[in-house]
Amino acid sequence: MKARTVGGERPQRLTPEDRRRLIIETTIAGLARGGPEHWTLRQVSRDLGVAPSLITYFFSTWSDLLVGAYQELAERFEAQFSEIANRSGLSARDRLDLYIDAFFSDAWMGEDIAGVYVAFWALGRSETRLRAEMERFSDMTRRDLFPLIQEHAADCGFEGDIATVAETFLFLISGLWYEAAVNPGSVRNPGPGDRARSFIDFAFRHT
Repeated sequence: MKARTVGGERPQRLTPEDRRRLIIETTIAGLARGGPEHWTLRQVSRDLGVAPSLITYFFSTWSDLLVGAYQELAERFEAQFSEIANRSGLSARDRLDLYIDAFFSDAWMGEDIAGVYVAFWALGRSETRLRAEMERFSDMTRRDLFPLIQEHAADCGFEGDIATVAETFLFLISGLWYEAAVNPGSVRNPGPGDRARSFIDFAFRHT
């Protein structure tokens, strides 16, 4: 793996953590570009210009590398959305609006992110460790989102089945994201963010 050159000075060797991160980023980019059928551990090594043995030094199996790549994206998502859900000084509805805006932002709906998540979903059917990580990520999302929905319901005086509303909302935004990211031409007005807000208003009879 090539060393970095800083300001024309002598190239600096990558630290093990930098090497590991570069391998993961290359895997994410490759899955987004080529999909699961065309992306292998050997292809990662070709893209990096290194021997496959260097990849397996950090990730002994293809499954290890897939899980590492998925965890990287999940941790980015968790850091951003947990911060929004737990932000102080804002109402629950204000935080929900920020959550929705971020969920459907360019950062999470670009072709690179859409492509890699489609690849992960396809691979998760056969990769049991990856599927377990995806389930863990869903649980993590619920942990941040459900209390926020519950708080907003209390603000609205809603006394119905909050758990069902929250679960339905999670499925709704996931489905809207998939529709908009994978097939942008199918997106109609109102857009996915506005449709998500409409569901919240309808569910709690709050406008």
